[in-house]
Amino acid sequence: MKIAFYDTKKKDKILFDMISKEEKIDVFYIKDRLDESTARLAAGFDTVCVCDDDEIKDSILTAVRHYGVKAVIIRDEENKGNNHYKRCGIDIMRVTVTPPDKMINSKWVSYLP
Repeated sequence: MKIAFYDTKKKDKILFDMISKEEKIDVFYIKDRLDESTARLAAGFDTVCVCDDDEIKDSILTAVRHYGVKAVIIRDEENKGNNHYKRCGIDIMRVTVTPPDKMINSKWVSYLP
């Protein structure tokens, strides 16, 4: 599986590098936020991961779906609850991300395409 991480911060990279090794996931980090102009960077990826505060409009979901993306992970530091739903033909998962010095829960990986 290949995941493009948008709006990557240093702490995100540390955490998801650990998870990607455990789960054998190919990770590509992108500094920019996901929007209509950066959606093309998702070409060739199964999944994109965005920050909780990113605004995911239907037009953005349609754009990344056009490039082959099947799922969006919304990483959430505030524990708004892990949930899974579908919008614009794309699976969307909100997952709580814990700091690297705490227990890492990567069960969300089982929901990915």
